[in-house]
Amino acid sequence: MYFLMKLFLSFFLFFGGINGVMCSNQLFGPKKTPKLFVFGDSYADTGNTKPNNTEAWKFPYGITFPGKPSGRYSDGLTNTDFLAKVLGAKSPYLYRTHGRKKRAKKRNEFCLRTIQSVQ
Repeated sequence: MYFLMKLFLSFFLFFGGINGVMCSNQLFGPKKTPKLFVFGDSYADTGNTKPNNTEAWKFPYGITFPGKPSGRYSDGLTNTDFLAKVLGAKSPYLYRTHGRKKRAKKRNEFCLRTIQSVQ
């Protein structure tokens, strides 16, 4: 009997929670994620390398995404691009593929490096 009560309570809470989320989305609409701030290096290759000193601006980098060399060392979507799709945000745009002057006020990028001492 105790097991059935726990099972009933679990189903009630689960389906009640889903119903509340669905009603909330219908009343207030889905919330949009305006910005995605990405801190990292190996998981977030956003293509912020200078074009004169790297190979990332030459063929074959960037063939899959965005379709031309973009300064990214990765070919295709990165983890942060997939996360942006799941959250409904725009993928972090690449440094030289969009106008810098238009978006310079809206965009900030940070590069952090972790230094570990090896003993």
